[in-house]
Amino acid sequence: MKKRYLKMFLMLSLVICGLLSVLSFSFAAGQGETAWKTFSQEASDYLEMAVNKMDEAIKTYQGVNYPNKELWVEAIDYGEKAIEADPDFIEAHYHLAQIYQYTNWYYREAREWGRYIELIQKKEVISPEAEQKLAFAYYRLGYAAYQREDYDNCILYLQKAVE
Repeated sequence: MKKRYLKMFLMLSLVICGLLSVLSFSFAAGQGETAWKTFSQEASDYLEMAVNKMDEAIKTYQGVNYPNKELWVEAIDYGEKAIEADPDFIEAHYHLAQIYQYTNWYYREAREWGRYIELIQKKEVISPEAEQKLAFAYYRLGYAAYQREDYDNCILYLQKAVE
């Protein structure tokens, strides 16, 4: 039974990765673009610092990514402060989920992807970038479900990623 789910997970993962690599990043004009933004300069500044620390941590630690490493601690702190300053800041949830992904905090990562998806749906964001990032969020939730051996939810999330 577990082998069957593994094969399905791997096949769907390949399809999703292929789709994500084909899609291009571009902000849509109008509603899609403004929904990603925040009116809070504080939130925007914290997010910029979080992303800079994440990039620095990736270069510095080269795969040795633990949440207790100094640069990761700072990236997480700035990401959380960005969300604290504006809880509806979609882009901040996306990047904080990525930071948790890099540091192997799968529970926190899944929580942030869930919040990210809720905000995308709540604000009805429609753009090529939103669709690509949404597919990636569902893929990561599928991966988290697979890690927990929750194969039914794994398949559901991966199917949503492909849609």
